[in-house]
Amino acid sequence: MIVDASLFAVCGRYCGNCVWYLGEKETGCLGCYIHEGHPAWGECEVYSCVDHHHIKFCGLCDEFPCDLLVNYYDPGNLEGPRNAAIRVAVNAYRAKHGDRKTLDYLKRVGALNKPAK
Repeated sequence: MIVDASLFAVCGRYCGNCVWYLGEKETGCLGCYIHEGHPAWGECEVYSCVDHHHIKFCGLCDEFPCDLLVNYYDPGNLEGPRNAAIRVAVNAYRAKHGDRKTLDYLKRVGALNKPAK
């Protein structure tokens, strides 16, 4: 599997592993940065916050981890709270080790093998 660091979302999700990016939803998406916080599923408050703080991703923020990030998930998704916690951990690792090492780690542990919902 080829991974592309430009597909890392500001929240810690890897867009290249998203059902919207993969075309498994009715409307496709090209990734967080391409849509500037307006992906196929709606407006992303986390992207707006990152943009407001003039940072690349949440892990670089002085307020990290914040309530917005840890509580930002689809309440209809039973995995939502777990996914939010994982994104916080990914952001912390990414801030310390960078995009490439974070993606290598996620690939090694199998976190990029199935689409994230």
